[in-house]
Amino acid sequence: MKITDIKIDVIRREIPDTGLDSDLGRFAGTVEQGLLRIHTDEGIEGNCYIGAFRGGGHSHFGPILNVLKPELPVYKLLGTQRYHTEVYGTYPPRHESPEGYVEEAREMVARGFRAYKIHPGMLNTPDVIRMVTMVREAVGPAVRLMLDPNCGYGYRKALDIGRALDQNGFHWFEDPVPHYDLDAIKSLSERLDVPLCMSDQNPNQFFNAANMVRNQSTRLVRGTAQKLGITGLKKLCSLAEGFGMNCEIGTAANSLLNAANLHVIFSVANCDYFEYWMPQAAHQFGLVDDIHLNEKGSIDAPTRPGLGYELDWDWLKSHTVDTLG
Repeated sequence: MKITDIKIDVIRREIPDTGLDSDLGRFAGTVEQGLLRIHTDEGIEGNCYIGAFRGGGHSHFGPILNVLKPELPVYKLLGTQRYHTEVYGTYPPRHESPEGYVEEAREMVARGFRAYKIHPGMLNTPDVIRMVTMVREAVGPAVRLMLDPNCGYGYRKALDIGRALDQNGFHWFEDPVPHYDLDAIKSLSERLDVPLCMSDQNPNQFFNAANMVRNQSTRLVRGTAQKLGITGLKKLCSLAEGFGMNCEIGTAANSLLNAANLHVIFSVANCDYFEYWMPQAAHQFGLVDDIHLNEKGSIDAPTRPGLGYELDWDWLKSHTVDTLG
């Protein structure tokens, strides 16, 4: 079997407004992402979605067609460690008061989530401290909680809030300070009980994680197929495993790349959670049956060939505005 052509269908869709400007930007309106179509001489077609719901996919189209198209790699089976994964629910920042996050936490528990990651946005230090305490009181001791300010804190704010996370038994403190501030990251890891989980923000996730592991400046590393691909993400998990660390895999921002995340999760023993972003309509599109929770509130491994999810061709064709070759 040989690859005969590679094309990208440009998919235009509307995403819901999350209702709040924040450090992550406001997610709303029209976005254009891509459907990668790999054609073969035997009629078999490989597919992947391109681009996140934040920013779309246009910045990736040129590199894929001009650089990767002539040298498309072939991936081997990864191997299987398990057939289910635990999940935590999360929203982008969408509240301006601690009370809003308390209601969000109750919503998560009502939906069946056993873990919830908070994106606190631009809340000040006293409000964050009050919020994490109120959320813990609202959900009780059994729900695992995480906090992710998206590298938005300075050292002092991160330390003060980290101490509140210690008092409330948080499971991890994700990207509290900029990924390049290695001294702050190491000091926080030494002074706090809550494990630091670094780093979603660094564009060189693999080498940044290797440097943090070498310097013992974090306790959990972070990766995604969106930045590393399946092979790179598998390598990062193996690197972390060699030092007794977890690699917690973050959202890949669209349905098929999140499926790629899942395949890596099912092939490793050192990732506890799949990140389940909401609202689902922000990143889920174009599949007949998208990634969803089972009756136990976890996610089952797919059983179909390839990434295991069937494209909804009628929906995709109705939203295609251009085809690039």
